[in-house]
Amino acid sequence: MNDFLYLAPTVGVFVFGIIILQFFDKKSPLGRGILVSVFFLLTVRYLLWRGFYTLNLATKLTTAISLFIFILEFITLIVPHFELFLGIKRNYRHQEADFWEATVKENQYSPTVDIFIPTYNESIAILRRTIIGCQAIEYPHKKVYLLDDGNRKEVEELAFQLGCNYIAREEHQHAKAGNLNHALKLTNGDLVTVFDADFVPCKNFLTRTVGFFQKPELGLLQTHQHYYNQDTVARNLGLENILGHPTEECSSRLNQPMRDYYNSVMCYGSSFIVRRSALNEVNGFYTDSVAEDYFTTILLLGKKYEVIYLTERLSAGLVPENIPALFRQRMRWAQGTMEGFFVSANPLTIKGLNFHQRIIYLTGVIHWFTSISILISLVIFPLCFIFKMPPLVTNVHDWLSYFLPLMVFQFTIFYRICDNSTAKIVADIYSLILAFPVSLAIIKTLVKPFSGGFKVTPKGICTDKAIFRWNLALPLIYAFISTLSSLIVCIYLLFNSESVNSLIVELRFAYSSLEIGIFWNLYYLILLTVAILAFVEKPQKDFYPWLNINTSINIKINNNIQLYGFSYSLSEKGVKISFPDNYSLPLIKHDSTVELHFNELNLTLNGIVKDVNFRSRKVDLLIEYPQLNLSEYRTLVEFLFCSPHRWQTKIVPNEIQSILILLNVVKNKILLFPFQKKQNKLGRYKHLSIKAELDIINY
Repeated sequence: MNDFLYLAPTVGVFVFGIIILQFFDKKSPLGRGILVSVFFLLTVRYLLWRGFYTLNLATKLTTAISLFIFILEFITLIVPHFELFLGIKRNYRHQEADFWEATVKENQYSPTVDIFIPTYNESIAILRRTIIGCQAIEYPHKKVYLLDDGNRKEVEELAFQLGCNYIAREEHQHAKAGNLNHALKLTNGDLVTVFDADFVPCKNFLTRTVGFFQKPELGLLQTHQHYYNQDTVARNLGLENILGHPTEECSSRLNQPMRDYYNSVMCYGSSFIVRRSALNEVNGFYTDSVAEDYFTTILLLGKKYEVIYLTERLSAGLVPENIPALFRQRMRWAQGTMEGFFVSANPLTIKGLNFHQRIIYLTGVIHWFTSISILISLVIFPLCFIFKMPPLVTNVHDWLSYFLPLMVFQFTIFYRICDNSTAKIVADIYSLILAFPVSLAIIKTLVKPFSGGFKVTPKGICTDKAIFRWNLALPLIYAFISTLSSLIVCIYLLFNSESVNSLIVELRFAYSSLEIGIFWNLYYLILLTVAILAFVEKPQKDFYPWLNINTSINIKINNNIQLYGFSYSLSEKGVKISFPDNYSLPLIKHDSTVELHFNELNLTLNGIVKDVNFRSRKVDLLIEYPQLNLSEYRTLVEFLFCSPHRWQTKIVPNEIQSILILLNVVKNKILLFPFQKKQNKLGRYKHLSIKAELDIINY
């Protein structure tokens, strides 16, 4: 009965959280306000208890360690509350977009638009897809420009082949920003739209965005960024069709609508539209940092322009396709943010920003420092138990009364607060994976600003073997070993009273500290196991992404036999079709030629059967197109990537579902690995040193 009383706060806040979640709509500011306020009070309650009743002050060393751990915990817990409180109010502009779209379609407002596609070293296939998508945008007053900063002959030929304007420059200063500014001098559209080389817009991109610029105070509009390939971490864990793109979705569905409410939107560098006259006022795109998008936004805000966000999926691009590429991208972002301390466009000191805008940008800077806090905690916390110096002294009952309510409530509301974009445990795993490279980028930038240079994230990566990125995973492997050692020490001491008796007197080493240590070590062992498994890169043999699209297809065999089916996956190189039975499919053999007619597109293509897979009551066909002419390819790309409403919000697992899914990943990957290894040997860059592996991300 006494134990239940200690659990009463946990049960109470859990029931309260569930009631609020059921009673209020997820977009209700009042509901969010109640949840965030209760979460903050629970956090303050816990931190007061930690600060006044749990510090280990037995010796100078234990005091220093205990205070240091407490400060790290304080930072990790308090920092998110800045964004949570600010995120109570958010802007959603769908109805406003409907109104402005009508004026554009009725030709009441029709400014000229220059569409820029900056490129440096992206493949021709990726560029071709993007150019076709930009040309397919349904807006009469537009011009598409390919900005080639690599001066490649094949890129110029591609532009000529597709009928796209081509711009190159002799000097290549200031990377992407310099490339964009060079094109600004040679063009004259009223508005400028930028798409990175891998981003393909939907046909209605401009009709949904241009109308907003009838407001003279609007400087820039950023749209939601969607991705048509699989998130690399989710893919490596075998969860690509379950998790979606957690970190990107959380940013786009939580942070940006919040920033929009306070006129503090952050430009992503792609899929945005900006007023040329506003750019001219700030002397074009900012060139003194690798984060030209971030600081250009700040300069516009300093000139009292509005920067807004449209939460609509009007384009899609490529997310980093492997762990090194992911590291490079996040390190560049962290570097760009930290460079804000050393540039004239510092959001904390620049003239023209209001109090809320400065607080929001400060929160964004502080957010990056949580990676350092996480990294230090991974190192220090296990060592405290290994060397028998617990960072906190308490009893289990108090811990259940103060900490467990906070943890349970956080797990209860996190999914909803983040607009159903990700679960807390998934966010924690991504934080662990990125803690080391982000910390490295922060420290390096603060010590030696502007030393990194602009590094393009590689795109279009293909591998035919599984690769364990063990060199990049080393920090987490070391953390796993120390955490496991800490767990073993805690268990040993818990069941060996003689060994711990002297420690109780000397260092206030309580048995409850061991029990709490066992809990935290087990929790982090699970997270670290999943994080390390994410460094096992799965083979990626398809250069062209496969999209889950259902459309009716007629298949003609031998010029007289016709089959009718539906695709379940489409790409630029082929189609996957499923049939409910196999009454006539034995006529189709591997490498046989068929004729495909896509009814929705009124498009007929020749295909070659590459795989016939017979399953229970189903037969799957993989058919590839041997060759497409430009007209056929253009039709296919426009259907695959440019159809309005092509990209939909993905429903991802909630907290409990995510925990069960990740536990299942650990069970399957670890327990079944000996059997899988015989069938699927890991490829490995054995000749690469740690330095060489880090050179892959060129930082």
